[in-house]
Amino acid sequence: MFWEIKDNRYTGRLLTGAFLEKKEIDEFVTLLAKTEDFKKFEEILEEIEE
Repeated sequence: MFWEIKDNRYTGRLLTGAFLEKKEIDEFVTLLAKTEDFKKFEEILEEIEE
């Protein structure tokens, strides 16, 4: 399941993968990867893996 994004903003609408096109999922993942929370998660994951 994914949160819908339109015009680079979350709409608050929850969608299932069956209703999404690949480009919409790619856009979501790209925007998520740019967030500070995701960057913090990556840093913690790297520390754990060392």
